Amino acid sequence: MVNKFEYDVALSFAGEDRTYVEKVAKYLKEKGIKVFYDDYEKIKLWGKDLYVHLDEVYQKKARYCVMFLSCYYAEKLWTNHERKSAQARAFTEKGEYILPARFDNTEIPGIPPTIGYIDLRSLEPEEFGKLIIEKLKKGTTNISRKSEVFRKPKVSKIKSFNPYEETQNILNSIPTEIKKRCHSLSEQGVSCSVFNRDGRTCIRILLYGYMVRQNTLWIWELGASEAMILLVFTELLAKCCLLLVLSMLGQI
Repeated sequence: MVNKFEYDVALSFAGEDRTYVEKVAKYLKEKGIKVFYDDYEKIKLWGKDLYVHLDEVYQKKARYCVMFLSCYYAEKLWTNHERKSAQARAFTEKGEYILPARFDNTEIPGIPPTIGYIDLRSLEPEEFGKLIIEKLKKGTTNISRKSEVFRKPKVSKIKSFNPYEETQNILNSIPTEIKKRCHSLSEQGVSCSVFNRDGRTCIRILLYGYMVRQNTLWIWELGASEAMILLVFTELLAKCCLLLVLSMLGQI
């Protein structure tokens, strides 16, 4: 089971519920699940600042946090500390992180009744352990699929870029668009002619054979850096010119 976390699951519980939780932890460990259960961490916890260390475990080091909720859980200082650390993680997590399991219906701060939970009153520890493993398998599958499908953007590679050519292409597109517009208005007597004069592109618009508008577009020889600067402004200027001419044609 691929997992980027130190633990697959961290168990948060009150001491009074240890008998049940210990059986769940034993079952998970036997099945190869990396479980944080305090009795399995005695050497690691020895001498540590538990307030800081447990905050790290329940907020950063586990794939899921299983909370065994009961009247005892609501009263304990350490379980409340673990709960707050887990809730801080859940606040930033896109998917579910806290997995509640209830021994009774005691209200727990920050755990609304609308969150799905497992009722432990009619469930053996081994049966609950199987549910945890099933959740881990489904969670790992979903994360892997999202990573492959959604987190690898496809980026098109640009083989070459010539700012001079791009600028010229933008200017060349204006006559083409005006020709299309004039053709659509041909029944109203509108026509246009495009010709080259001294290296400049001339656009002449006629109404029933009479010239009503003439525009000249031209581009001079540029160095690469000058063409790049001009390209920034040319597209905007070209669009403005095109809009003005098309607006005039629309009013004929």
